[in-house]
Amino acid sequence: MFPMAVFAQISEKFSDNSFLESENTFGTKDKFVVNAGKELQLSDLAAGNAYVSFSSEAINNAVWELSVRINATTSSGNFVRYYLASDASDLSGSLNGYFVMIGNTADEVSLYRQTGTTRTKIITNLRTGITDNFNGQVKVTRDTEGNWELSSKLSTEEDFTLEGVCNDIRVLKSSFSGIFVQYTVTNATKYFFDNLEISGEKYVEQPKVEVHENDIVFSELMVKPTPVVSIIPGYEYIELYNRTDKAINMSGFHLADNSRTYTIDNCVIQPNSYLLICNTSRVADFATFPNVTGISPFPTLTDGGKLLWLEDDERNIITWIEYADTWYGSDFKAAGGWSIECIDLGNLSRNADNYTASENPDGGTPGTENSVARSNPDTINPKIEKLAISSDKSIDIFFNETMNVDFLLNKNNYKIADLTISHIETQKPKNNVITIYFEENITEEMIYEISLDNFTDISGNPLGNKIMKFAIPKEIEPADVVINEVMFHPASGGEKYVELYNRSNKTLDLSALRLSNRKNGELQSGTLISTTRTLLFAGEYVLLSANCETVCSQYTCGDGVRKINLKPFPSYPIANGDVVLVTRDLEIIDEFSYSEKMHHPMVKNPVGVSLEKINPDLPGADNWHSASFECGYGTPGARNSQFIEENPENKTVWLAPEVFSPDNDGNDDFLNIHYNLGENAYTANIKIYDAQGRCVKKITNNALLSDNGVFRWNGENDNGTICNIGIYIVHIEFIKTNGNVKKYKLSCVLSVN
Repeated sequence: MFPMAVFAQISEKFSDNSFLESENTFGTKDKFVVNAGKELQLSDLAAGNAYVSFSSEAINNAVWELSVRINATTSSGNFVRYYLASDASDLSGSLNGYFVMIGNTADEVSLYRQTGTTRTKIITNLRTGITDNFNGQVKVTRDTEGNWELSSKLSTEEDFTLEGVCNDIRVLKSSFSGIFVQYTVTNATKYFFDNLEISGEKYVEQPKVEVHENDIVFSELMVKPTPVVSIIPGYEYIELYNRTDKAINMSGFHLADNSRTYTIDNCVIQPNSYLLICNTSRVADFATFPNVTGISPFPTLTDGGKLLWLEDDERNIITWIEYADTWYGSDFKAAGGWSIECIDLGNLSRNADNYTASENPDGGTPGTENSVARSNPDTINPKIEKLAISSDKSIDIFFNETMNVDFLLNKNNYKIADLTISHIETQKPKNNVITIYFEENITEEMIYEISLDNFTDISGNPLGNKIMKFAIPKEIEPADVVINEVMFHPASGGEKYVELYNRSNKTLDLSALRLSNRKNGELQSGTLISTTRTLLFAGEYVLLSANCETVCSQYTCGDGVRKINLKPFPSYPIANGDVVLVTRDLEIIDEFSYSEKMHHPMVKNPVGVSLEKINPDLPGADNWHSASFECGYGTPGARNSQFIEENPENKTVWLAPEVFSPDNDGNDDFLNIHYNLGENAYTANIKIYDAQGRCVKKITNNALLSDNGVFRWNGENDNGTICNIGIYIVHIEFIKTNGNVKKYKLSCVLSVN
């Protein structure tokens, strides 16, 4: 007799007609009979399909068994689907569930998942060609974590043979089981079934688990899947990892990027386990991998990099990642076929040093532990990148990594005079930018200071006490900010850079400026230095490069120097070029035409040596010099190694220093010949004589002068070689247009340190 239980235990031997007569049996029952041999037999007169289904909720820790005899050759028109689980009683239409396919074109005994009308093979049978005139049993088991086993046994065999295993929890519950038959007219009575056994537990809806930020993290990304390395299908995928000890139902969760969100279908990610996400159309290709789900459309994983994040069903951000093609650490693997894997899933920094290319020979580890997995804690303290005024009543503070949100939102961690904090917001999903809103307006002519204390990054590394200034910037005029140092020929693996210096007494906004160049003499539009208001205070430096971190790894950058990565960074050729600082409207603020020949003669190899301005308040090409070797040949973001202050004494002409050593050590490398005439309309002739009265160097001839300035002697003679150690006489002649002449003879010493 057919049991009335809808779960726990079903056993049917087809000893009489009670199965077909039961109110718990559905379908085209008139196309089946219980024959004299006590079997359920297909009994039709024409080609078609027929099914019987019955109530069954068994899905967890479940076992399904069925004896099947087919007295026919199986094909695309002759097969059996033994439905283990289904959410619909009509097995001929759209449903969600699992079935064993017996027969079909592939003559298979395989396990399929069906979602709607899409049928996806998740276990491919081990043995082939056994379904023609099939006479045997199939057996399927599934545990609570979605681990499936499919076995078969022919009537001539004593034991079951394991056909395959998989993990799949795409469909969580069942309402019905049943048998579906597709047949041709000649085979309309040749299908027989017996020994139907089902046991197991029904799915119990679990209370909703509260999911916190970072409970789930991005574990692996297959961004560029071709060329295929081994067995992993050549399609993009995203792998998530559940860091908790609780199963999380992902129904209603979303992946998101800057263009849209992508809904995740009903699926569960088990404790300390993985979820593999691919395009819905590719789920079948990944059927042999654990816990696969599909979304459509699938986000495009841009080769160069992209920001992705995960939201729960209430749109709370759970995790994020912003990968880059540099994360592979291998040009070969970046070319395709290898995934990016997280090294330490407990490291929540999202820093590049916690990701690298897979080391698995298959090219990745979808659904299993990453091949590069090891302890790799984040121990680097966070830094503040910049502060910008975002409105009349708010400022933005930018950090170099994800911060602890609780500390960011605590108003007690901030101190500021003359302004009252109203509230604080963080910028999602990265939590590396905050906006602080004030009750009062930020006023002109005020320079504010705000202190930050008790902050940590997401890993608990302290920021330390920081004090930052901000003010309403003034209009930038020519020479307010100047080009102060240029690296145009970096060492191998290095980056070109430009240093700017605010020589005015004003607060300036770098977002009003563009760094540019000239091409065949024509001024180019250049690159905007900042898209948001970014302040540069009087006497401050800013470092501009394609990668400031690389620059600061090769040179000692100034403490707290502002660093801005510019992309694209303007082109500055090695031999010579033009560095131009312009406004958004391309008004020139400062310009420097450099040449490799401007380096000091002691610099035999200029690779990795910057040119520095000697004094940012003085103009002219002779106001530049090679950075000294004592500073490492560059001082990005710090006072230049060759800096010399103007003489404050009230003199007409003077030398500084009077003893110099042109060895490019950064200490008195050249002789400065200062003048202060108090008026224009003078020309100058300056010559250097040795102790024997021989002219060794002509510094200038009939040069038109401003009212004050400086000439320099780098110790070279007119032949371009360094003069001998000794005493030298500087002959200076100032000639006015009315014929008046001023003559001076000053002595200096060329020495060695």
